[in-house]
Amino acid sequence: MCARDINLVLQPRRWAPAFVLRHKGNVLYIETSQILRQIFFWWGGVCNVNLCVWFAGDMKQLLVWIQQNLLKERPELFVQGDTVRPGILVLINDADWELMGQLDYQLEDRDNIVFISTLHGG
Repeated sequence: MCARDINLVLQPRRWAPAFVLRHKGNVLYIETSQILRQIFFWWGGVCNVNLCVWFAGDMKQLLVWIQQNLLKERPELFVQGDTVRPGILVLINDADWELMGQLDYQLEDRDNIVFISTLHGG
């Protein structure tokens, strides 16, 4: 059976979660959670995603995978170089990822990873 269970939530500020990624073993299952008031245009307006890919590694590898497989438009609003751009809060198990090693953090069983945009238009 699966050895790992990692949740990843991509969440705009004050909006419902857009995507939940569950990591079990080396398989990354992607599904949507609630109906959103507004869909991230980063994700190309995709409302329902059901797919399964092999994934294991650290946060840097996860960001590369997200950029290559999930971002549909304007990836520069999510990534800058090999990390998230300023204004994106990353939480690993409800702790700031700066306390967890940032890009070097190795994904573990039952991790919960959240990306929150702290910037908004005016």
